[in-house]
Amino acid sequence: MKREGLILLATLLAGTAAAEDVYLSDITLSAARTPRDVARSGVSVSVITGEELSRAGPIQLVDYLARLPGLSVTQSGPEGTQAALRIRGADPRHIAVFVDGVKVNDPSGIGGEFDFGSLSTADIGRVEVLRGAQGALWGSQAMGGVIHITTRGAEEDGHRQRLSLETGSRGSRSLGYSSAWRDGAAETVFYLTHRRSNGFSAMDTLPPTPDAEADGFETNRLSFTTRYTVSDSLRLGASGFVQRMRFEHDSDWPADMNSADRSVRREHGGTLFAEAEAGRTLHRFELGLYDINRELSQAGNNFATRYSFNWQAVTELRPDLSLVYGLEATRETAGFGGVEAADSSDGRALWGQALWSPSEGLDLTLGLRRDHHSRYGGYTTGRLAFAFAASEALTLRGMTASGFLSPSLYQLYGDEWVRPNPGLTPEESRSYELGLDYRYAAGSLGLTLFRLDSDNAIVWDDNAPWDPLVSGPQAGYVNLSGRSRRQGGGTVA
Repeated sequence: MKREGLILLATLLAGTAAAEDVYLSDITLSAARTPRDVARSGVSVSVITGEELSRAGPIQLVDYLARLPGLSVTQSGPEGTQAALRIRGADPRHIAVFVDGVKVNDPSGIGGEFDFGSLSTADIGRVEVLRGAQGALWGSQAMGGVIHITTRGAEEDGHRQRLSLETGSRGSRSLGYSSAWRDGAAETVFYLTHRRSNGFSAMDTLPPTPDAEADGFETNRLSFTTRYTVSDSLRLGASGFVQRMRFEHDSDWPADMNSADRSVRREHGGTLFAEAEAGRTLHRFELGLYDINRELSQAGNNFATRYSFNWQAVTELRPDLSLVYGLEATRETAGFGGVEAADSSDGRALWGQALWSPSEGLDLTLGLRRDHHSRYGGYTTGRLAFAFAASEALTLRGMTASGFLSPSLYQLYGDEWVRPNPGLTPEESRSYELGLDYRYAAGSLGLTLFRLDSDNAIVWDDNAPWDPLVSGPQAGYVNLSGRSRRQGGGTVA
């Protein structure tokens, strides 16, 4: 592993090019957990650069992601309300979401899904979307795909400040301030954003009801990133965010468009990291934290905390063969309805991946991962992918992989309305895809065929019998036997 590895990684995280021949959209960080040409990854991946996001303006990130092939969005109302993302039809809880390496899926949610309604493009410098099962590299919840988000870094040396203000209909306004400083080996970036809107009633119909109560929202977010290059072989850094969001919504029980229901969401997270090069190996160490508190007008408070430790290493054995491997440890605690859960969960994982180019134009990737959960024991996932450059213009690719979803703390322990079920086991998935990419002078064309099989789904038990002799909740979540299948194809131009 040469010093160029650290330089390229820093370049991608900053969202700038170190040389004219570096194209940020042609490199992926998440498909192999190390910088790699998209065309050589064998994975269906979309890369969105900071420049593309800047042209779109400070909009909801999920509105931008909905433009990508295979992605769809469901939002419960106007901007700021709960927004769920699907990849190739996979359930939102089957999508793992990371911000600067920290997993931000909500441990206090029913299925642990991430709510995209709270996130705008204002401080985001890069987004990568992986389609298909990615459990071998990214662990639980990566059954249907992965969203990897990187916040903005400093784009050039010196100190740059920026102030922006936008207004719109329904009392909408967006205010942003950024301060970016870089001087040789050190850089620090701060982003402060404020967004609000009076919104509209999600339950209103056409023609509009004159006295329908509007459902507004307000979000304040502070994020920062700092990095320091100690030497050619050592780099330190930290990143984090604090966010408070308030949004109004209509009551669904009973249905009432004029209800004054309101929810407040407070969350913060961050990571400390160190990158060190020793011989042929590049090491990365991370300590992560994610904490969320949701005040729900109809269901009390839900809160959760996730601590994580990650060690990752990349070793170049020879020019055509590299190994990427690591260890992970997590601990999650959660409470529901204002009452702390009776227990928490711990997870550990050991994973590895080989990147091999046996001949010119052919790249093979083999990954294997073993997870251990404090409740259900061990689980193994894998991935095999290939990319073959049939010509300078045409690349063939394919992948088969597996994924899993650990039961959420809510599903395991329940609350005053939900019966606990500590015997739940993980959901499972198998993913298959075959595609080709053709590049020509005016652009490129991609074609992908895919299939995603899911087993052992965790569902609400609608048929639970009612027993008058049992006090407390009567129904909860169970594993459903059987298999569901999603398959299809798509083109990208």
